[in-house]
Amino acid sequence: MLYSTDYEKCNVELPIAIQESIRDIMELFGMDAIDVLKVNDFIISIPLLIEVNLPSKGTHGNIDIRQFEPILISFNINSYPNTAPRVKSDRKDFPSSSLSHLYAVTNGEPPTLCLVRENLDEWFANRRISDLLFVAKQWFSKAANGLLTEDADEFEPVRLEGYKGYSIYSHLKLYNYISENKRHSSEIPFCFLLNSTKLKSLANPSFKLINFDITPVNLTKLFKLIKDLNLKFIEDKDNNDVDLPLFSLLVWSNKTEPNGAYSTSLPKTFGELEAFAQQYNISIKEPIAEYIKNGLSINNLTTYMSAV
Repeated sequence: MLYSTDYEKCNVELPIAIQESIRDIMELFGMDAIDVLKVNDFIISIPLLIEVNLPSKGTHGNIDIRQFEPILISFNINSYPNTAPRVKSDRKDFPSSSLSHLYAVTNGEPPTLCLVRENLDEWFANRRISDLLFVAKQWFSKAANGLLTEDADEFEPVRLEGYKGYSIYSHLKLYNYISENKRHSSEIPFCFLLNSTKLKSLANPSFKLINFDITPVNLTKLFKLIKDLNLKFIEDKDNNDVDLPLFSLLVWSNKTEPNGAYSTSLPKTFGELEAFAQQYNISIKEPIAEYIKNGLSINNLTTYMSAV
């Protein structure tokens, strides 16, 4: 099954830059005609088959990478060529859970290849569509040979696209919370954290971890202090460049090995978040119940936005 079968043919006149790139693709593949599909009002996709150099003795770990892989080249009608095309797998059975270097996408959307470690739009600025397709072929070849991960099989971060907001934290700090078992409750593996964000950045917030340990002993006094600060900031409409302190949760599992595989389908709803956490033997019900019981939700962004 292919994603491209779900799309209609595009019948609108495309920008000249996209028309030129389509001609380049046709020349590169020796094609007289090419399908242009409408994904939505902003995105068009071109389905192609690219040939992959497979290892002679079979793919690494018997992963399902094929000699001819169906792909989609997706263009943003409004921003190309300032925005690079995205290369996606057209296969609904693509083995995303066994591969790194994929962007996180909405459930049901085609897996999107992370082709370069730098910013793809900046990389594409002085290159052609043929360069992009060459790197895409290399990506599939590396996947077939088990060479996508370059950092000695260490953790590869998931690349996000189409998401707003950032969390800035020290990986070592969070690791220490978990490894030293700094849980808020003896029964449940979780702890409260303290973050901050700028009031004026709510459209695209950045949450910075504050280096402060919250314990059952200091939580009550800390909550009152932060509540009073937030109320003061909200009332002062002219002071929108302050750091708004917020409570958050760090939740982990008691088990060493998770059940879930590598995932690029990140949750969008609470139900999806709950199911996502369960894949990794993490329960978020009890920590969130504690968060609400302690009144910490009064300091979240939803409360702030409804207040103004």
